[in-house]
Amino acid sequence: MDMNDTFAGLLVPDRDTCNVVNKTKLLLNLYEGIPETLLLNVISWFFLIMLFTLLRQQAWDYGRLALVNSHGENKRWTQLFYAHGNVGGQLGAESSDASLSIDRGFFSWILATWRLTREQILTHSGPDAVHYLSFQRHLMLVMSIMTFISIVIILPINFSGELIGDMNSFGHTTISNLEPDGGVMWVHVFFAIAYVPMVVLIMRRASGRNAFKTAPTRTVMATNVAQPDCDKNAIRTYVQQLFPDVGIDDIQLAYNINSLIKAAEEYERIVDARIYCEVHRNRDREPLQAKLSCWSCETVDALEYYKDEEARLAGQVSRLRASALNEPLGIAFITLNSAHEAQHVILHFKPGTYRDWDLSFAPAPSDI
Repeated sequence: MDMNDTFAGLLVPDRDTCNVVNKTKLLLNLYEGIPETLLLNVISWFFLIMLFTLLRQQAWDYGRLALVNSHGENKRWTQLFYAHGNVGGQLGAESSDASLSIDRGFFSWILATWRLTREQILTHSGPDAVHYLSFQRHLMLVMSIMTFISIVIILPINFSGELIGDMNSFGHTTISNLEPDGGVMWVHVFFAIAYVPMVVLIMRRASGRNAFKTAPTRTVMATNVAQPDCDKNAIRTYVQQLFPDVGIDDIQLAYNINSLIKAAEEYERIVDARIYCEVHRNRDREPLQAKLSCWSCETVDALEYYKDEEARLAGQVSRLRASALNEPLGIAFITLNSAHEAQHVILHFKPGTYRDWDLSFAPAPSDI
């Protein structure tokens, strides 16, 4: 035996030694480590839930403020025109307080998730969220049914075979453990075929629903409204003539506010700058200076400058608002007394020769 054979014998262990050294089990070696993998996945899932719960608990106040102040940016625009048309606002606030009151503990979010009603989800997130969660629930139902069939029916049948391995082998639980000509193979064929219509029927029940048709909204959006008809009194009179038994709670019109948006955004920035300068001065610090131009070194008192700009932009916003009121877009939001009345109007409305309106469900103007 030369030197190379000696080193080869030292570096290359025999087969039994490799099996012992490369063994990857931690707790048990049943079914080729599959139960051990599932156990490790459950432990990892538990730690992820704990991490999410801890982070959520630390950020609870921020989430509460975001929920209470949801749609705050849009609410500023709608209040320019719909200050007196806050339909359902009080109901939404009460629903928000109710949902927040059940979600204050460390693990209370788990119970709160199951206690949330469809109406609460619809109020906070809209019909799209209701439709999406319905799809997820039906998907979980499909997976639960398939898991139940696999564990209760398929697994014992596969385990009854004797072709592959022993009782501790993973292959002993698969279809390859059954006789190809055995009658129990038809069980696999039956369920493989039955899964297709089952999945189609269950998921079609979720995906085939139109969330907007089932949403309990009592606001109707009318489009293609002629310019002479863009008047609340004219719209109210026309709707009541067609549907005398329907009560109209509110009517709001849509306007062209492109220029108003830019001016209002600039106004908000100037107000924030003015508030910052006031806070800075109240702290007994040196007054801030502002440059009027990038090309000039001349400076002025920042607080006075932003006050003048605020007054100028406030007047500009008022003028643009008045101008926008004279440019309706031919879109009206008609809020009725109930969702049933709104559905009745949409189903039975027939455009006439004079008013060729298009009606559809819509959220309240305060929720746009």
